[in-house]
Amino acid sequence: MSHASSAVYKFGPFILDEAEHQLLNNGDGVPLTPKVFDLLLLLVKNSGHLIEKADLLNHLWPESFVEETNLNRNISVLRKILGSDEYIETVPKRGYRFFATVERSDARPPAALKGRMIGAMNLLNWIGIVIAAVFFGVAEYVCESVLRVRVCWIFGMCALVMLPVALFYRPKIDLGAQAAEA
Repeated sequence: MSHASSAVYKFGPFILDEAEHQLLNNGDGVPLTPKVFDLLLLLVKNSGHLIEKADLLNHLWPESFVEETNLNRNISVLRKILGSDEYIETVPKRGYRFFATVERSDARPPAALKGRMIGAMNLLNWIGIVIAAVFFGVAEYVCESVLRVRVCWIFGMCALVMLPVALFYRPKIDLGAQAAEA
């Protein structure tokens, strides 16, 4: 699938990926309904310009009769998702204006890289768990069989400490630097 005509828009801590139909906030995905995403995309594409309510209604709900309250509700949801009123200005009785500084790019955002990195980290964690289990099993066997020392409780305690660390440890990954290298 080609994403040649799709762009990526960056404003504040947000990245709006048109091709992936995704909004990221500091690299984390933000769930959006399709209408809210389309509304945000339209506002961002026309950043700095007033968009009349009628144009928004016609674009978001073509060939449908929809009351203005639906648009108002979606604007309200969008403001809550963005965290403040600093991005969307209401022009009374006219429409809305997106007034944050928007950087447009055709480069892919680090979201895809992040998804691959998180998957790789989960795989590495599970491999570490398996290796630790094998190591503890072999070490316990050697200690009990060869050295005739009962150390089962030591290995059990080590396993109890290592298991949550292996399952829940997530190193902080600088995705921006990795995306630049890719």
